[in-house]
Amino acid sequence: MGDTALSLKAGDANAKLNGRSIRVKNAPLADKAGMLIPASLLTEAFGAKVQWDGKWKQAVVQFGAAKMTIVSAETAGLVKKAAQGSLAKFIGRSYWVNSFQEWERFSKVTITDVVPDDTGSFVFVFKTGAGRTLKSYPMNSSFASALLTDGEYFLNYDPYKKYKWPESVWKQIKAGQVSRGMTKEQVQFAWGSPSGKSVTSANGKTIETWVYGNFDTVAFVNGKATFVMT
Repeated sequence: MGDTALSLKAGDANAKLNGRSIRVKNAPLADKAGMLIPASLLTEAFGAKVQWDGKWKQAVVQFGAAKMTIVSAETAGLVKKAAQGSLAKFIGRSYWVNSFQEWERFSKVTITDVVPDDTGSFVFVFKTGAGRTLKSYPMNSSFASALLTDGEYFLNYDPYKKYKWPESVWKQIKAGQVSRGMTKEQVQFAWGSPSGKSVTSANGKTIETWVYGNFDTVAFVNGKATFVMT
């Protein structure tokens, strides 16, 4: 470096500084990325100032006005975790897909990672029960938190265990079909939340009508679908 020559060998505490034999306090270590040397050598041989940044597990080395940062194996993970912020709490949580990116409905997925990008957005990485990796589209932090707590997109429970409905009903729901005799829960799974609701009572019966944005309409009598218009 400049007029200074330092010769080192991995595993050997003996070295040469400008042709003069010296003994270093700690022998250099061979590493898959190269050779690791004690930071004190930079100070002793080159007059560098070395500061350790405990927060990010990295060293800041200054040669006069020049400065460089040497990261450790932990640095990238610490920076990533800081960028994730409160979203890190979702890693490891499992959900059941309701309606998201045309993924298989009611399949179980587990969040394995939250990856920040340079724009301030995040991509969620999921793993299915079969071991397949799925990725979300980029989203900001507040939208991501709302998405994972909104049952329209993801459920935090196994719907098959909560609702012991026949396979024929689940098949209709997945196909987006509504038929007479369905409950309000079944209709909501099939068509989602309506744009508007109205409730009336007559002859001891409660009549509830759901209307959707495409004018599809379902009328329930005492909680059961009795009229369906598409």
